[in-house]
Amino acid sequence: MKVTKTQAQANRADVGKARAKSLDLLAHAVGAIVLSRACPSDSPLADEILSVCRDNILASLSTTATTGAPAPERNPDAPLA
Repeated sequence: MKVTKTQAQANRADVGKARAKSLDLLAHAVGAIVLSRACPSDSPLADEILSVCRDNILASLSTTATTGAPAPERNPDAPLA
């Protein structure tokens, strides 16, 4: 099967998007950990930072590719898993 120039360009674009998404998720996760660790011991803010960032990361991963619809929101009062 012969790959056309347009198909090759589309594949490179997909790889670039996947790499950008991976870097974004990694930076978001590391940033959340660093910020939460900078909070005083047993700080509710540390838990809130982790919870909010986790929810945003999971929502960005479960966005439907075809519709672009975001995942349902998580109950903020639910215990952390």
